[in-house]
Amino acid sequence: MPVLKTLHLALAVLFASCFAYTFIGQQRIEAYAQDYVSLRTEQLVTPAIDATEKALQTDLAQKLLTPTQVVMIETEIASFRTNPKDYILNVTATPPVPTPEDSTPTLRSTADRALAAIKKKTLPLSDKIAAIKEHIHSHYQNTLQALLLDLRIFSGTNVLAAGLACFLAHRSQNRPSRPLVLITLFLTAALVLSIWSYLDSLSFLFILLNSYLGWYYPITVAGLFFLFYLHHPDSLRRKAA
Repeated sequence: MPVLKTLHLALAVLFASCFAYTFIGQQRIEAYAQDYVSLRTEQLVTPAIDATEKALQTDLAQKLLTPTQVVMIETEIASFRTNPKDYILNVTATPPVPTPEDSTPTLRSTADRALAAIKKKTLPLSDKIAAIKEHIHSHYQNTLQALLLDLRIFSGTNVLAAGLACFLAHRSQNRPSRPLVLITLFLTAALVLSIWSYLDSLSFLFILLNSYLGWYYPITVAGLFFLFYLHHPDSLRRKAA
């Protein structure tokens, strides 16, 4: 049992460090996550780029658009096709800047109108690039924030779980029960996953899960502790007297 208590205490300290790092080293995490978030964003906007490219080839579009607008749209599409990651990072790194009404529409100046028009399928083709850029900017930031939140939920849950497991191991007088061993193995696997995810620039999370753990993870951990309680209903009250 002393070994088990020491292991849980070490896990609690390590995950507490990971939790703190999600705040202290947020910029470093964002740099690590660029590939992951860019790929997610690319998957979202590619259909919109495809649709815009097809619409640009129609006779109606050629009649309604000026040569300058056609070149602008073709340039944006070509930039995206050549290197989607660089295109996405360039869009997200550039703050939206309003432009005069008579200039080429850009991100912030046409975003609200463009996004509303997309839903109604009435958006002028010349404004679709601006709307796509707004989608890229918002989705990239939202995905990045969701990833950070997921990492904090993951590491924070493990801090609490490892601390409680250490407490239960301290209360257990005999050999560790199967549920407690299962909790130990689960937390150790979570630690290995965390370390490997950072070493692999978070792409391992994408390959393995292609989604976020979110609040499902703490619910799963709570279920493990409930299993422990069912196996030893008096373990949490032992030595209370």
